Amino acid sequence: MLAPLLALLHGLTPAPTSTPAEWRETRAKTIATIWADGKLPTRATPDAHVPNASVPGLSKLTWSITDESGTMSPATLNSTVYHSLRKPGAKRSSSTVVVHHHGHAKECGVTPPDSRCDGPLSWYDFYNLTDFFHREIGIDYYMVYMPLFGPNEQQGLPVAHQWFEQWELKGVRTIRFFMEPIILTINHALSLGYDRILMTGKSGGGWSTTLAAAIDSRIAFSFPIAGSIPLDFHHISWDYEQMPRNGTWYPAPSHWYLSA
Repeated sequence: MLAPLLALLHGLTPAPTSTPAEWRETRAKTIATIWADGKLPTRATPDAHVPNASVPGLSKLTWSITDESGTMSPATLNSTVYHSLRKPGAKRSSSTVVVHHHGHAKECGVTPPDSRCDGPLSWYDFYNLTDFFHREIGIDYYMVYMPLFGPNEQQGLPVAHQWFEQWELKGVRTIRFFMEPIILTINHALSLGYDRILMTGKSGGGWSTTLAAAIDSRIAFSFPIAGSIPLDFHHISWDYEQMPRNGTWYPAPSHWYLSA
């Protein structure tokens, strides 16, 4: 395991050794802190599905995530996901699909000239990963973004995750707004006939990848990039949702059990 090796190299206490049954129990506890019924959501049909008129093979999915307690205002946040086919016109054009999480990144065209696009058709693809997924690997992909960032910015709300704290303190399971769009996207992928799910992401997307893979065993391989690390490494550059706090959604105040 990589985690005990890193701990040894840094003079830290290695992550505790757990049995498969104990890991499954920890996964179940984590899921239960995110969803009240203790289960991953099962719906697979987006609240909206709109093909893009100018980009062949690209469609926009919208997932509406609602605070079921009625405490949060607004109670519903929409999450945008883009689905890109390697071969336009097909329901799917590969058996494997990757869910790529952009984290805190914005779309390419949101704040010019800070655009990292290489052409007018790449506005949805920060870092221009389309060619890599389609041509280099030969697979379809989904592009996911964090709540309140990029295409998920919502009028009247700050582009900052600290906004969720006020609602978490009132008992709202705010981490749902980070994880549920990923789980629903996986459900959608499986409903289309994909039989292997990969996931990757950078920064906040790397953290999202680590957590999603820890709670959803349907993710066959995960590749977090510059994402989470165990708290024993004394990393202090955290966004709100990434910092474990006792009494909130983390069953234990560490990242060991997510990444070990």
